[in-house]
Amino acid sequence: MRVMCDLMLLAWQLDKARVTTLIFNRDVSHMRSGFLDGVQNEQLHGISHHKEDPAKLASYQRINQFHAEQFAYLMGRMKQVDEGHGTTLRDNVMLQFGSNMFNGGSENKTDAQLLTQSTALNQVAGELSKLGITLA
Repeated sequence: MRVMCDLMLLAWQLDKARVTTLIFNRDVSHMRSGFLDGVQNEQLHGISHHKEDPAKLASYQRINQFHAEQFAYLMGRMKQVDEGHGTTLRDNVMLQFGSNMFNGGSENKTDAQLLTQSTALNQVAGELSKLGITLA
């Protein structure tokens, strides 16, 4: 997964891509995360339908933590890329990280969390506010 993050970073650095997408794991994938300490070696989809089983909940939390760690790794690498004028690559892009589901155990899709990191978005919001447009 880090190799994919590094490839995206390289594409941005070389200006070969302006928009990229990296899906850590499809919802109904056969990928197993048994390589993570404390994670049951089952498919993510089965773990996400945990029915409040403590072992599955712990596995689900650890898998989500692993995905968040990969996102943090990417942001950290982007901060190391100097783009001149006192800015880094991370300052000049918008990153989103999220899930299509808040709780796989109940198929709750209404409270899905989305994290947006963007200095650039703040700059756009500032320019839009001058036009009377606000971003919620």
